[in-house]
Amino acid sequence: MKIFFCVGDASADVYAANLALELKKRVPDVQLEGNGGKLLEGAGVKLYVNLVEHSVMGITEVIKNYSRLVKIVDDTAKYIADNNFDLVILMDYPGFNLKLAAKLKEKNIKTVYYILPQLWAWGKGRIKKVKKFIAKCFVVFPFETAIYEKENIPVEFYGHPLVDLVQPSAGKEALKKEFKIPAGKKVIGLFPGSRKNEINSLLPEMLEASKLIDSAEFVLCQAVSISDKLIQPLIKASGAKVTIVKARAYDVMEVSDAVVLASGTVTLEAALMEKPMVIVYKLSLITRFIGKLIVKIKYMTLPNILAGKLIVPELLHDQANSANINLELEKLIEKTPERIKMLKELRKLKRGLGEKGVNGRITEGIISCLR
Repeated sequence: MKIFFCVGDASADVYAANLALELKKRVPDVQLEGNGGKLLEGAGVKLYVNLVEHSVMGITEVIKNYSRLVKIVDDTAKYIADNNFDLVILMDYPGFNLKLAAKLKEKNIKTVYYILPQLWAWGKGRIKKVKKFIAKCFVVFPFETAIYEKENIPVEFYGHPLVDLVQPSAGKEALKKEFKIPAGKKVIGLFPGSRKNEINSLLPEMLEASKLIDSAEFVLCQAVSISDKLIQPLIKASGAKVTIVKARAYDVMEVSDAVVLASGTVTLEAALMEKPMVIVYKLSLITRFIGKLIVKIKYMTLPNILAGKLIVPELLHDQANSANINLELEKLIEKTPERIKMLKELRKLKRGLGEKGVNGRITEGIISCLR
């Protein structure tokens, strides 16, 4: 049995790696290859292209890299067809993966989609492509099933994979000791993102905000995809004092009393760990303009989208500055009414994302597609 993964961003790389490991347990002779990142490769999957390194976000960013991404699509489709894969698993990254799915359909190669395009955000134009090119869908939010069932697309919801993954390596006090955080000090975690453009636009504001709160220690979580050469000059220029922890997001969350996050999957991770949060994000002017025309949702971030209301603050674009970050943090680091209310909403959201064992259930669903 031969399976090809296609994964284009850092968060999906985590899920893909865990799915690959589970597939190997259940089907020991399975051959796994794919486009992905370092985590997928570390799970024993032979990489064709490290697509995570090519990941871009935002309309202008995609336009700049369009010809390069199209070539990777074409080359990937040819490689899959030439090497007789039994199944292709697409994960997130819809701009790339739906183009690939169209080419694979022409070659009669069976394709499933796990972690689908956010049709509830971008409108339903993409659902026609999903219906035409995808054999089965595996969704990660319960409300998504109705969207696909309405179009008679085979769909399953087994829970969100983060339910299995979000867990620190040790207790809060042990981690604080390891990170050399003074006892009794409040801790604020900084998560500026996993892409270069996110670091450049968001980290300076986070660092400036850290200088405005003397009563707390700040811990910066450096994503595995971000180099020291990128962040060190920004930290030095700011003069901020932060503890840097590499690639240990859940441990940083565990020690934190509140967190500041780039909008993305990390916001859901923080929700599952019940961490009061402030969410920030910036996009280019043209991306913002076009986004207003095509994005169909009221909120930018997953906790608010899932709750259907504003339960965590969103500081977007010009509002994503150090003064506003500081203002929101001041409401959350002590036992305030705002903190208590947010924690109540986060616990409610957490209950709706499923029980543990999600990865195993999804793996069985994938295997069933090959029987």
